[in-house]
Amino acid sequence: MKIAQLQLSCYFVAKQTRWQLLYMVIASLTIAFAYTSFQLLVLFDPVWIWMDRTWMLAMVLVILCFLFYENIRSRLLCLVIGGCQGEMLYSIISQKISLSSIIGSFSFLDTMSVSASCILIWALFEQIPVYVDSKKQIKGTRQP
Repeated sequence: MKIAQLQLSCYFVAKQTRWQLLYMVIASLTIAFAYTSFQLLVLFDPVWIWMDRTWMLAMVLVILCFLFYENIRSRLLCLVIGGCQGEMLYSIISQKISLSSIIGSFSFLDTMSVSASCILIWALFEQIPVYVDSKKQIKGTRQP
């Protein structure tokens, strides 16, 4: 599953210009570092986690995606690439300190699905005013 996500992400990244690609690299690395540092915070100092870590991490990743991009495709692409890189980086760090970590575990997939769902729901909320305006224009015009 993770390989398919990376292949699909690489396909969409290949269509971008050089500056868009550089911006994507910076954004996805920021998300990867945020993912890794949050996982390390959960590991070493769990006192700061005051609610379910899946939801907290998902909200952090979603906010970062919203700060970097405006359209839904770029947000989801940056989320997937940054999340996969962050999971790999966390696995490398945890192996260095003699902990076992599974790349692509169910908790990672839960976090990615919650984050993607939040981004999709937000995109639906963005489309509600457009839909309401189109209905008002149709209602205001007179049809024979």
